[in-house]
Amino acid sequence: MPGLCGILSTVDELQLRQAIEQMGDRMLHHDWYGTEYVVRPEQGIALGHVHLGYRPREKTLSPPEARDVLLIDGEIIRSPIADSTQTPLAEKVLQAHLETREAFWRESHGKFNVVSWEPATETLSIINDPYGMKPLYYIEEGDLFAFASELKSLQAIDAVGLAIDPVGVIQFFTFGHLWGTHTFRESVKVLPPGAMLTYSRSEGVVRISRYHSLPAPDPGDSSEDALQLVDEAFSESVKNSTTETEHLGLALSGGMDTRTLFALMDEGDCASLQTLCMGMKGSRDQVSARKMAHCKGSLYQDFVLDNQFLKNFRFHLDRMVQLTDGHYLSQCIVMPTFPKYRELGIQTLLRGHAGELMHMNKAYNFSLDQAALNLQTETELEGWLFQHLRAYMLESLDQPLLAFADQAECDQVARDTIHTSLQESQSWGRPTDRIWQVFITERLRRETAMSLAKFGSVVETRLPYLDPGVLSALSRLPAESKLDESIQAEMLRKHYPSFLGITNVNTGARVDAGTLTKKIQSLKMRVFAKLGFPGYQPYERLGLWLRRELAPMVREILLSDQCLDRGIFNPETVRTTVDQHLSGRRNHTFLLMAMMIYERGQQLIFNPQENMATQATEQVTL
Repeated sequence: MPGLCGILSTVDELQLRQAIEQMGDRMLHHDWYGTEYVVRPEQGIALGHVHLGYRPREKTLSPPEARDVLLIDGEIIRSPIADSTQTPLAEKVLQAHLETREAFWRESHGKFNVVSWEPATETLSIINDPYGMKPLYYIEEGDLFAFASELKSLQAIDAVGLAIDPVGVIQFFTFGHLWGTHTFRESVKVLPPGAMLTYSRSEGVVRISRYHSLPAPDPGDSSEDALQLVDEAFSESVKNSTTETEHLGLALSGGMDTRTLFALMDEGDCASLQTLCMGMKGSRDQVSARKMAHCKGSLYQDFVLDNQFLKNFRFHLDRMVQLTDGHYLSQCIVMPTFPKYRELGIQTLLRGHAGELMHMNKAYNFSLDQAALNLQTETELEGWLFQHLRAYMLESLDQPLLAFADQAECDQVARDTIHTSLQESQSWGRPTDRIWQVFITERLRRETAMSLAKFGSVVETRLPYLDPGVLSALSRLPAESKLDESIQAEMLRKHYPSFLGITNVNTGARVDAGTLTKKIQSLKMRVFAKLGFPGYQPYERLGLWLRRELAPMVREILLSDQCLDRGIFNPETVRTTVDQHLSGRRNHTFLLMAMMIYERGQQLIFNPQENMATQATEQVTL
């Protein structure tokens, strides 16, 4: 994705300029991107911004000739800055940052990274949004400090090295994503969420402070009052994310998250809204999405996932790896949609991510069950997380996957990772609520953020659910009230009851249907899916594809000499895993994808000289 980059070094002017431009070039995924560079060789600093080119320069860069300089990547949707003055946005943000520091950022919200340079004190500051939804990587080596929105950008200055971070690798193959500040490289860290990093050149020291923390649960209000607060906060968040926004799009589905977001949008904003739903031909998602768009009078497009997707899968896989530095376990399903956003003229895309915070019984491996609701102690909480979050990859193996760590060592890293992540909510009273915290600080920040990095290569994304006001209001509800679709159903009932009668594809029934009807429809949906009825098939069948159409690619990547001799995987385990899946004896879908993503990352990003793969014959162009 586009973003920021920068370097502080004592090299000469030519080297400094070449270094920052090479860093920026690593993030130029399309030739229509824009670039801004501020190079001050007398101060030994160079800053860069690779951007989508949609917004005026004065909104992202303070006057480059001024003493102090500031760059903004992403969007600050809400802040204490007054809109009445004629001062350009970036200049106003710089003034507020210099005057009040963390106090300003505590009042700001959006999805952003910001960097400022103050030559008088030789201080560099990097600030990210409250939830760290735009990754920012940094490295400190002697008198060199560098940062970038993509890890591959740091590779341009030859400071990263090839030494792996064993904890990061174990996390990825245990949980399916990285945690904390870890990456795949020992020398590179990720900025924590809601943080301000300062680097003092004179001291050569990195300091990180946290200006934002999650609200501790306080379910003291009545449920009715708390629900009212949630409704008001989410309505305000949707308003902030949609009002006066041109070229707005919505990634719509037949579920509850984008449906509720859509329902709360102002009718005037919906008239020019572009909605898009992805699915296989006859998809029930698309049937429901089309009905909602018709109700709201919005423009609508089906995006049909067909056999062309499989023909181009290798291209999509490599493209995804390049956009995410190989740090994201993805099925690549959304990759073909990106040209469509460009074709439709969408510049800002609304996503329903973090809607799970209103229905935590459907939150992937974090989904709350009765055992979670009954947790009483820290030990029980850590045990529940350990059991649920590592259940779908390494446990299916009979022998160790990693060459540098056996299963016991991997399990210990997993336990230590969970224990460390829980420190942020140590003062919270009820163990169950702390699962909510880990979902936000680890799943959303390290997994969902990487998904958004893909979309960020063509559009700005906004997440109305992930808003400080919304989270504060939700914290006043007990965990039991945030399990199913009841919160969102109540908002639909209040704001747009027409959506209640449209099928929720997750249950197979109308939102306002009774419990018995939902159970019957859910059973019907599962039976029809198994029988192959049109419209009931999931939009991906990755396990089957890997066993059938994509089997040659699996063998080519994982059974190559580069992969088997790299020293990361046990070769015999790789061979056994591939054989078991392709023969149908076991299902290793996610593990195979994780291994291929990791290996292609090594070939494309860290060891490009090894990349001998045949290029896709059909290229996707924007």
